[in-house]
Amino acid sequence: MLDLDLDHFHPRAVYIVTNSVGVAAALAGAPGLEVTLTGGTLRGSLELFGPLAEQSLRNLYVDTAFIGVDGLTARHGLTTYNQVEAYINRIMIGQARRAIVVVDHTKIGRVMMALIAPVRDVVALVTDAAAPRAHLDELRAARGAWRVACATLRPRSQGSARRPRSRRA
Repeated sequence: MLDLDLDHFHPRAVYIVTNSVGVAAALAGAPGLEVTLTGGTLRGSLELFGPLAEQSLRNLYVDTAFIGVDGLTARHGLTTYNQVEAYINRIMIGQARRAIVVVDHTKIGRVMMALIAPVRDVVALVTDAAAPRAHLDELRAARGAWRVACATLRPRSQGSARRPRSRRA
């Protein structure tokens, strides 16, 4: 689940390109953001795929691609359960100057069916503080100079405003 707290996020100008209708809806109206959806055929996961999505992504270049995955290991790289999602993510990585993988600790050490990319194709990992140290050490060893950021997730207070939630980024 992607739970975005945009109350304290005030960039000057950030351009977001996504194939996720949920991410686009969560970011809609946020100050300083311009959101572009790829177009394509809508999956039940609220992600767009197919020739329109592919062509849209191939015509754009981005500074940073943030890629969510369902599995991550040093040996098998970034993986997901869906081949179409893997293909779209590979295009995103190829059109980006750099790629950052975003994954919660439950997906580190797991291998899913479809390869997205080897770990050498990403420059950093963002995960939560419960990520298994042994797997993080293996990933660092496989990637070399790789930044790993572990976030501490805290529940929101009862009175805080909530934005729409999305299944995946």
